[in-house]
Amino acid sequence: MKVLFVAPSPKAGQTEHLDNMRAQGLIDAGFAVEVPRAPRGTPEWHKEMAELEAERVKNIPAQRPVPEWTLRTIEGPPRKFVVVKSSLVGEFFYGETLLLDRGRPDFKASAKNFVWLLKREGCPENVIQQWQNARNAPDYLAQEQARIAEDKRNAEAQREREKAAPRYL
Repeated sequence: MKVLFVAPSPKAGQTEHLDNMRAQGLIDAGFAVEVPRAPRGTPEWHKEMAELEAERVKNIPAQRPVPEWTLRTIEGPPRKFVVVKSSLVGEFFYGETLLLDRGRPDFKASAKNFVWLLKREGCPENVIQQWQNARNAPDYLAQEQARIAEDKRNAEAQREREKAAPRYL
């Protein structure tokens, strides 16, 4: 809303575009009066729209904030590493392991595919290298090998149970 400041105000004689809430407060207090809008399509209206656009463009930051990429560890039975992209919108987590629905186990993407995804999303090389170093650390590899061996034993036990189960036709 465009307002004209009046005598009791220190800005008397100046006009300014304010948000409606602030402008209405100043009008109610007697420090300003509302400047009526020019009829749509007239040269005055076009001039007013150009002023509003210039004000809007002036308030846009010169540089968009660059998202920050970090590596985080999720502690658990198998330790997992995720890459986090933080921006004004929020945090986006990129993980090598994806939890699927319907009770299926986690699906583990290959490291090559995960690196390709991170590069496609704009992740810096140093964060990708940190992830690869953490992932290839000896304790992480030992945990993964133990998990794979346990999965194989569980699968074999399930096959044996299915062999012994009665079949109904």
